[in-house]
Amino acid sequence: MARDIHDTLAQGLTGIVTHVRAAGRAAGDPRRLGFHLDRVESLATDSLNEARRSVQALRPGPLTGSRLPSCLRRPWRRAQNALLRRATARSLHRSDSPGGSLRDRFLAGSKPASHAIAAVAVPEG
Repeated sequence: MARDIHDTLAQGLTGIVTHVRAAGRAAGDPRRLGFHLDRVESLATDSLNEARRSVQALRPGPLTGSRLPSCLRRPWRRAQNALLRRATARSLHRSDSPGGSLRDRFLAGSKPASHAIAAVAVPEG
Protein backbone atom coordinates (compact mmCIF):
# COMPACT_ATOMS: atom_id res chain seq x y z
CA MET A 1 0.00 0.00 0.00
CA ALA A 2 2.86 2.36 0.80
CA ARG A 3 4.29 1.68 -2.66
CA ASP A 4 0.95 2.62 -4.24
CA ILE A 5 0.82 5.89 -2.31
CA HIS A 6 4.43 6.64 -3.21
CA ASP A 7 3.83 5.85 -6.88
CA THR A 8 0.74 8.05 -6.96
CA LEU A 9 2.52 10.99 -5.38
CA ALA A 10 5.66 10.51 -7.50
CA GLN A 11 3.66 10.39 -10.72
CA GLY A 12 1.67 13.49 -9.77
CA LEU A 13 4.76 15.43 -8.70
CA THR A 14 6.60 14.45 -11.89
CA GLY A 15 3.72 15.78 -13.95
CA ILE A 16 3.59 18.97 -11.90
CA VAL A 17 7.34 19.59 -12.30
CA THR A 18 7.09 18.94 -16.06
CA HIS A 19 4.25 21.46 -16.48
CA VAL A 20 5.90 24.06 -14.24
CA ARG A 21 9.03 23.87 -16.42
CA ALA A 22 6.90 24.10 -19.56
CA ALA A 23 5.07 27.09 -18.06
CA GLY A 24 8.43 28.78 -17.49
CA ARG A 25 9.27 28.32 -21.16
CA ALA A 26 5.81 29.60 -22.18
CA ALA A 27 6.02 32.83 -20.18
CA GLY A 28 5.66 34.93 -23.36
CA ASP A 29 2.53 33.08 -24.55
CA PRO A 30 -0.41 33.64 -22.19
CA ARG A 31 -2.48 30.84 -23.76
CA ARG A 32 0.26 28.19 -23.37
CA LEU A 33 1.15 29.51 -19.92
CA GLY A 34 -2.50 29.23 -18.84
CA PHE A 35 -2.71 25.67 -20.21
CA HIS A 36 0.31 24.51 -18.22
CA LEU A 37 -0.78 26.23 -15.01
CA ASP A 38 -4.25 24.65 -15.35
CA ARG A 39 -2.57 21.23 -15.74
CA VAL A 40 -0.46 21.88 -12.63
CA GLU A 41 -3.58 22.63 -10.61
CA SER A 42 -5.42 19.61 -12.01
CA LEU A 43 -2.50 17.22 -11.37
CA ALA A 44 -2.05 18.53 -7.82
CA THR A 45 -5.75 18.13 -7.04
CA ASP A 46 -5.96 14.64 -8.55
CA SER A 47 -2.81 13.47 -6.77
CA LEU A 48 -4.01 14.81 -3.44
CA ASN A 49 -7.41 13.13 -3.83
CA GLU A 50 -5.79 9.82 -4.79
CA ALA A 51 -3.41 9.98 -1.83
CA ARG A 52 -6.33 10.68 0.51
CA ARG A 53 -8.24 7.73 -0.97
CA SER A 54 -5.24 5.46 -0.46
CA VAL A 55 -4.77 6.56 3.15
CA GLN A 56 -8.50 6.11 3.82
CA ALA A 57 -8.21 2.53 2.55
CA LEU A 58 -5.62 1.86 5.26
CA ARG A 59 -8.10 2.51 8.05
CA PRO A 60 -9.37 -0.59 9.85
CA GLY A 61 -13.03 0.08 9.07
CA PRO A 62 -15.79 -2.17 10.39
CA LEU A 63 -13.52 -4.32 12.58
CA THR A 64 -12.63 -1.44 14.87
CA GLY A 65 -14.25 -1.84 18.26
CA SER A 66 -15.73 -5.24 17.42
CA ARG A 67 -15.04 -8.60 18.97
CA LEU A 68 -13.76 -11.46 16.87
CA PRO A 69 -16.90 -13.64 17.11
CA SER A 70 -19.16 -10.87 15.83
CA CYS A 71 -16.68 -10.10 13.04
CA LEU A 72 -16.78 -13.74 11.99
CA ARG A 73 -20.53 -14.11 12.40
CA ARG A 74 -21.47 -11.36 9.94
CA PRO A 75 -19.60 -12.68 6.89
CA TRP A 76 -20.58 -16.25 7.79
CA ARG A 77 -24.27 -15.31 7.81
CA ARG A 78 -23.90 -13.46 4.51
CA ALA A 79 -22.25 -16.52 2.98
CA GLN A 80 -24.93 -18.83 4.41
CA ASN A 81 -27.69 -16.63 3.03
CA ALA A 82 -26.06 -16.41 -0.39
CA LEU A 83 -25.59 -20.18 -0.58
CA LEU A 84 -29.11 -20.83 0.65
CA ARG A 85 -30.54 -18.46 -1.99
CA ARG A 86 -28.51 -20.23 -4.66
CA ALA A 87 -29.69 -23.61 -3.37
CA THR A 88 -33.29 -22.38 -3.40
CA ALA A 89 -32.93 -21.46 -7.03
CA ARG A 90 -31.77 -25.02 -7.75
CA SER A 91 -34.79 -26.84 -6.39
CA LEU A 92 -34.12 -26.58 -2.71
CA HIS A 93 -36.58 -29.19 -1.49
CA ARG A 94 -35.75 -31.91 -3.99
CA SER A 95 -35.10 -34.93 -1.80
CA ASP A 96 -34.55 -37.69 -4.32
CA SER A 97 -30.81 -37.71 -3.64
CA PRO A 98 -29.05 -39.57 -0.81
CA GLY A 99 -28.76 -37.47 2.33
CA GLY A 100 -32.04 -35.64 1.90
CA SER A 101 -32.81 -32.29 0.31
CA LEU A 102 -30.14 -29.81 -0.65
CA ARG A 103 -31.40 -27.50 2.09
CA ASP A 104 -31.07 -30.21 4.75
CA ARG A 105 -27.56 -31.08 3.61
CA PHE A 106 -26.56 -27.40 3.56
CA LEU A 107 -27.88 -26.78 7.06
CA ALA A 108 -26.17 -29.90 8.37
CA GLY A 109 -22.91 -28.86 6.74
CA SER A 110 -23.04 -25.35 8.16
CA LYS A 111 -23.40 -26.49 11.77
CA PRO A 112 -19.67 -27.17 12.35
CA ALA A 113 -18.77 -23.63 11.30
CA SER A 114 -21.52 -22.17 13.47
CA HIS A 115 -20.25 -24.19 16.43
CA ALA A 116 -16.68 -23.03 15.75
CA ILE A 117 -17.78 -19.40 15.82
CA ALA A 118 -19.69 -20.01 19.05
CA ALA A 119 -16.61 -21.68 20.58
CA VAL A 120 -14.56 -18.57 19.85
CA ALA A 121 -17.24 -16.46 21.50
CA VAL A 122 -17.45 -18.60 24.64
CA PRO A 123 -14.34 -20.73 25.17
CA GLU A 124 -14.99 -23.94 27.02
CA GLY A 125 -13.46 -24.05 30.47
